[in-house]
Amino acid sequence: MTGRTSIGRGRRNDSAGSNSVHSLPVMSRMVSSVGSRASLEAPVRFMDAHFQPVIDSVYPFEEVGSALRHLSARGHIGKLVVRI
Repeated sequence: MTGRTSIGRGRRNDSAGSNSVHSLPVMSRMVSSVGSRASLEAPVRFMDAHFQPVIDSVYPFEEVGSALRHLSARGHIGKLVVRI
């Protein structure tokens, strides 16, 4: 297990547009735990066997602009694929 703690001061923009520092510190902690490769392979095999991604649309690379517009319109359900 690895971890890191950082303490800093948050910045804000006040109404005058200048940057000032909050008086309260901002504290965050990131912890990650990594098991053995074998312990991670079983869940990956299960996911591969039982789940398939949902693909909403497939676009050729030349139409990447249309794909981005479709994505930003938030009307898709699933993945947008751009073929290269």
